[in-house]
Amino acid sequence: MSKLEFTTTGTFQNGDFVIVDNPENSSDRATGVIGDNVAVVTFADDSQGFTFMIMFPASKGTHQITEESIAYIQYNGNTNPLPEFFFSSLGGSITISELEYVNAPGSGGQAQVVTRAKGTFNANLIGANFGEGETHTQNVSGNFDLYSYSTFD
Repeated sequence: MSKLEFTTTGTFQNGDFVIVDNPENSSDRATGVIGDNVAVVTFADDSQGFTFMIMFPASKGTHQITEESIAYIQYNGNTNPLPEFFFSSLGGSITISELEYVNAPGSGGQAQVVTRAKGTFNANLIGANFGEGETHTQNVSGNFDLYSYSTFD
């Protein structure tokens, strides 16, 4: 079972949140892919109304979030047609303790599906609540454990 736990504090939202992947319910999901040596892990929960994306070099270790790095965190509301809020990282770090993946079918080895990813993160984010039209800052920290139910031969 995949799980994301995080705490956020700031001028927009404060609280502790958990997203647990549920293969029986398509509104609670976790996925991971790798392309060009960059891993992207996404957790979404429609019932709580948000999506959380973590991007990092496809390797274990600590990756700093800077303007020059590919390490990145995005946190947003997933309402249609536009998200209610959207935050992206300015700085912080992502530490990956486990990372496993397999080649995606039909990709010729150019893309991989993450079968296991585990790590922690701490980041400063900036963004907006589109209903207010104001800029907000948030701090977010937490941990994630992604386990893919899909396997490929």
